[in-house]
Amino acid sequence: MSMNCKDNKQRMPGMPCPNCKNLIPITMHQLLEAKSIFCPICGLKLSMDKKPLDKAKDVLRKIEEAQKKLENK
Repeated sequence: MSMNCKDNKQRMPGMPCPNCKNLIPITMHQLLEAKSIFCPICGLKLSMDKKPLDKAKDVLRKIEEAQKKLENK
């Protein structure tokens, strides 16, 4: 079974670059924690105000804690 590049990109976590539309590989955790992210293709630098994301960070932390508890059982 062969996979083309398009199939591979759909499985990789990330977001499309607003400039060149290529995938910027990034996880949700990295997105919430990074000060800036860069497109590996065109070099566009993306920055955002992280203050509104404090609630999302708390939710992600709680999910990670719950996952660790399940793994330790």
